[in-house]
Amino acid sequence: LPYKENFPLNGTHPYDVSKSSSDKIVQTYGIHYKMNVSITRCVNIYGPGDMNLKRIVPETIISIIKNKKPHLRSNGKFLRDYIYVDDAVNGYFNILKYMNKKKNIKYNIFNFGTNKPISVINLVKKILDLCNIDNKNFIIINNSINEIKNQYSDSKLSKKILKWQPKNNLNRGLKK
Repeated sequence: LPYKENFPLNGTHPYDVSKSSSDKIVQTYGIHYKMNVSITRCVNIYGPGDMNLKRIVPETIISIIKNKKPHLRSNGKFLRDYIYVDDAVNGYFNILKYMNKKKNIKYNIFNFGTNKPISVINLVKKILDLCNIDNKNFIIINNSINEIKNQYSDSKLSKKILKWQPKNNLNRGLKK
């Protein structure tokens, strides 16, 4: 860790393999059909419009709104990186601009993340703090199985080639 754009696709977890397979299909089309394609790999996206209310950020916020203690399905120690939705969208726009300028690209891989992993438990504590709630006011269930322990990416290539930079740190994004 962190995952870099040039790392080989060696997924062993079903979720990783599904992502790796998608990447390989895009790469194959780019090479075989001489298509101008790019692959994006975002860390955990959070923010408005997220319809999967079982993800840690919306689920924690919903628990707080309902005056319930947030539940952590894992032990809370796993590291993750989180990116605010607007920053991910800006990354996609930057890719489009880049691809419109460069006409002979087989494929590019771009990671989008903040490069600032945080444990799940500290994320929940941060949300509780921002809501002025005792940051020990949560329950660790620890019943998740086969969860990947740590995941976060390096976005140096996106910053260098696309001139992309996340504008929202975790505190700012969570406040929004």
